[in-house]
Amino acid sequence: SWGFGLEAASYEELLLATSVGATPDKLVFDGPVKRTVEINKCNDNFPGLNINVNCLQELARLPAADKCNFNIGIRINPMVDTGAPAVYHVSGDDSKFGTPISDREDILGAVLAYKITTLHVHAGSSMKYLEQSTLAVRKVVELALEANERLAASGETRRITTIDMGGGLLPELLSERAMQLSR
Repeated sequence: SWGFGLEAASYEELLLATSVGATPDKLVFDGPVKRTVEINKCNDNFPGLNINVNCLQELARLPAADKCNFNIGIRINPMVDTGAPAVYHVSGDDSKFGTPISDREDILGAVLAYKITTLHVHAGSSMKYLEQSTLAVRKVVELALEANERLAASGETRRITTIDMGGGLLPELLSERAMQLSR
């Protein structure tokens, strides 16, 4: 009764999500290997869907801005050590996920050139450093603010309106006591 949203890492998961009643505007498709045919099917069948590209090169696979029926986000690698186990740590220099935040000018150029309204950050799972996890989000928020300043200066009315956060902390860090201590 409260409604729900889902994340899909593959086109098949996206189809499963819609089969259980999730509406496109409550879905995020952020698989790292989206094929052009899947992107086109999303554009035709799921208006309002949220799609996060994993890298800037993936933007070239998207429909032209005047024909694009979904919301576009970019996955940003914040390049911080969150203390996640190696298998879950996806924000290092060698990560295959996301565009490194050090490519700031390229990211800002893409925001100006494409219909991007979301920045996605997923620094890792089972992260143990709360301060570093917060830093990852802060760095992406600062990037969004700079992008919005540049959009405004260019006369564009579109803005980055969403910071899409993935990943998570160790359960011990989420306990009530830990949350009180972190304040």
